[in-house]
Amino acid sequence: MIVLADQIGLAEEPDLREWVEGGGLLIRFAGPRMAASERLAEEPLLPVRLRAGGRDVGGALAWGEPRSVAPFAADGPFAGLSVPNDTTVRAQLLAEPAPDLADRSIARLSDGTPLVTRTVLGQGQLVLFHTTANAEWSNLAISGLFVEMLDRLVRSARASAAAPEADRAEQPFWLPELVLDGFGRTTEAEGLAPVAAADFARGPAPGAPAGLYRGGERVAALNAGGPMAPADWPGARIERGAQAPGLDLRGWLVALAAVLFALDALGSAWLARGRQGAMA
Repeated sequence: MIVLADQIGLAEEPDLREWVEGGGLLIRFAGPRMAASERLAEEPLLPVRLRAGGRDVGGALAWGEPRSVAPFAADGPFAGLSVPNDTTVRAQLLAEPAPDLADRSIARLSDGTPLVTRTVLGQGQLVLFHTTANAEWSNLAISGLFVEMLDRLVRSARASAAAPEADRAEQPFWLPELVLDGFGRTTEAEGLAPVAAADFARGPAPGAPAGLYRGGERVAALNAGGPMAPADWPGARIERGAQAPGLDLRGWLVALAAVLFALDALGSAWLARGRQGAMA
């Protein structure tokens, strides 16, 4: 994944395009520099065409007050995420009307205008947040929702790159080439069996560590992380911390404290008796 915040006129555009077409995820954010560009409609590597100038509270294309984020579609990448009531957007870049604009909009504001758009480029994806990556135009970037949205985008990129349906039909197995050990160090894949495409899509597992795998002419990354699931390791036993056996020392500690208190009392009495005998 590569993230670009309010960048325009990219000199590295050919290299970035090739990288995205090879399976990369490019996420871009709007901002004042992008809004001020006179050639914004011609900017490459965007999922939709944009209008120059932007839209903000009090601007030429103004709304009366900041807009909230609309609930996410049930069939989109952000499905199920809860939108905080205080998450608002004060400014955005508008997309030019197009027949496929609705299909490319994966998040919207309460007035229906796109907040996040996405399109496919080769084997990769182009994603645009129509607001800034900081709090200049919106408080979305300082909310927990922002982190969850980025996480969903990364997961969608992993899912699309890991085992597409076409690859499953044409390449039933993935061959490990370079894998990670338990310390995150890359090692050559030796003695590892091929991984079935259906198992590859589920993530790392015993016998299929994270790393780079080849399926035909394509190389895909099997990323570490994702949801934790109990592993079926031969001879291993999984115990929860709350259920693990332990020794309750509270009684012993109370008894030890009582013994120490008694010894202190006896010592004090012995010292007091010795002083009385000396005085006599």
